[in-house]
Amino acid sequence: LRHSTQKNNNIQQKQRKFDSAIIDYLALALKRAVIFRAENPQNSNNFIDISMDDLVQNPMAVIDQIYLFTGKSLAPNIRADMIKYLQQDHARKQRKKHAYQLSDFDLTFQDIDSKFATYTAAPFFPVSSSATSQKIKK
Repeated sequence: LRHSTQKNNNIQQKQRKFDSAIIDYLALALKRAVIFRAENPQNSNNFIDISMDDLVQNPMAVIDQIYLFTGKSLAPNIRADMIKYLQQDHARKQRKKHAYQLSDFDLTFQDIDSKFATYTAAPFFPVSSSATSQKIKK
């Protein structure tokens, strides 16, 4: 039993290191993107930033924003398939919910805030449309 507990603790430690490495990688990628965008303002029309809150609360509105941004149109049959999928996915999520806390990953809000500060301070950082009337522009 002791060996099993020790092995489980080792696995959890490795998982936490892996999770931390992913967070660090994402933070670095976003920081590099912010720097690139600041150094290349002529390319500002090539990027769209999406609020995760908006994506979760109203995914089809976000899809519409993306299609508008790209100048493309969403075929009605594809839209119908997306809506059908979202309805099925919503039903599935109602049955199986996950509850995660930053502390589950040995993280705090301050850890995340500091790691992603470059992106969240950027002028193009997306703010949820439920919090503001800001619209994503091309």
